[in-house]
Amino acid sequence: MGLGRRWRNAGRTVAFLVLVAAVLVGINGVLAVAPMGERNNGHEALTSQTTDSDVMAFGSSHCCNQIDTGAIWDEAGIASFDDGTPGQTIMDTYYRMREAFSSQVPRVALVDVCYANEAVQYTSTHYFDHMLRNKGELSWADRWESLQSQAGLSTSNRLDYQLLFPVYHSMVDQLTSSSFLRYGRTDSATWKGYQGNYGPSTAYDAPSGLSDVPSSTLDEGTLYYFEQIISLCEEKGVSLVFVNAPLPTTGVARQAKMNAVETLAETYDIPFLDYGTSGWDKIGIDAASDFESTAHLRYGGAAKWSRFLASYLRTNYDLPDRRGDAAYSSWQDDADFIRQKASDQDLRNEQSLAASVAASTDTDLTTAYVLRGSFRDTSGWASAHDALEAAGVDVDQYSGDCCFVASGGKVVFSSGGSSFEWHADVGSSTIMARRSSGGAAKLSLPFKDYASAANGVTVLSYDGLADEVVGAYSWTTSYDEKATVAVG
Repeated sequence: MGLGRRWRNAGRTVAFLVLVAAVLVGINGVLAVAPMGERNNGHEALTSQTTDSDVMAFGSSHCCNQIDTGAIWDEAGIASFDDGTPGQTIMDTYYRMREAFSSQVPRVALVDVCYANEAVQYTSTHYFDHMLRNKGELSWADRWESLQSQAGLSTSNRLDYQLLFPVYHSMVDQLTSSSFLRYGRTDSATWKGYQGNYGPSTAYDAPSGLSDVPSSTLDEGTLYYFEQIISLCEEKGVSLVFVNAPLPTTGVARQAKMNAVETLAETYDIPFLDYGTSGWDKIGIDAASDFESTAHLRYGGAAKWSRFLASYLRTNYDLPDRRGDAAYSSWQDDADFIRQKASDQDLRNEQSLAASVAASTDTDLTTAYVLRGSFRDTSGWASAHDALEAAGVDVDQYSGDCCFVASGGKVVFSSGGSSFEWHADVGSSTIMARRSSGGAAKLSLPFKDYASAANGVTVLSYDGLADEVVGAYSWTTSYDEKATVAVG
């Protein structure tokens, strides 16, 4: 074989390897924006912002699920970003802050200290998906540096997490089109990282007997990265605030670690808003309704906590009110979305028809009401009738089955005929109400039909802002308790 041919073959081999590397890097880039389970890539959204945040929050799920950027905006007009992720150790917080500050430097950084209770090592497989999220979003160099401290990982595991594609490749069959949306939003540019908890409430007792718990010692690695965070903020001229959100399951061991954080904060003259076990009355936290089963704040409690933080920030730091500033319009959009999401969940939580009708009059909702059969004879009709009438649904104009559609807070269609059809584009979907030859009225979305109850009232609400069905429910035997309508 001649020298020229060898060089050509070598060139082809190099070109092939470069192509393979490019494909693998591309796969990483695609899969990294998809959620791990239900988590989303807030860090990528943060570093791609074109307008700087005045406040950034970092930390665990007690940050991303509980520091509500919309509530902070509504309360004080502060442009904030929440770069929290579930399972984010203090070490991960440091690296995420370092990368975030390389693209923009906030005036204030809030650091959730919940994981001061944990070592910086990921020591069980329970945390490996957290590590993928927290390290997978880092740059190559920062990921390499942070992985070296993971003594619990084998060299092979470390290499997998460094390259990423050996971990990501098993996720391909789990992906859907919604996997690439930012927290369910078609317009990802408006998302500021907050991921609310919208599950049912769980009643807790407020913690007690923890006021005299002696301080313990922070894990050596945790202390080291706390000091790295402090140095980073001093170097960048960022005001640092430690925060600890209400947590009803706090025990003696966790409280001892929080006391150690308080000592650290005093040493470095750092404000520490520690409301893990006390001071809940100042925030307005209700232990009976503001938490979900995992002891995280639900969306209502998170809004209270965040408004409290916003008030503190406004009082103690020179932060501009950005409301009305066109450059910060995406924060207004974010706040509108979060507010609407909360309103939608409030509607889902209602059981009676009267309360559901009252909640469904939101101007961002399109709601269809179908009344059939002996609906006037169902228990609780009087209060349901009054609620429908207050919403502009005049059922008395028809003697039998009827259908109404309200949009933007006003009734836009009604019919008591044996055949009718109405449709409108809402968000990215087309909503249709139709009836043929005296048959059952149907409420439809693309590829989905919701059949109306033969006797009673059926209600379908669609949120054009969040672009999703808020609920499809029917009331048949009583107007005090709803049932979910099956999708055809």
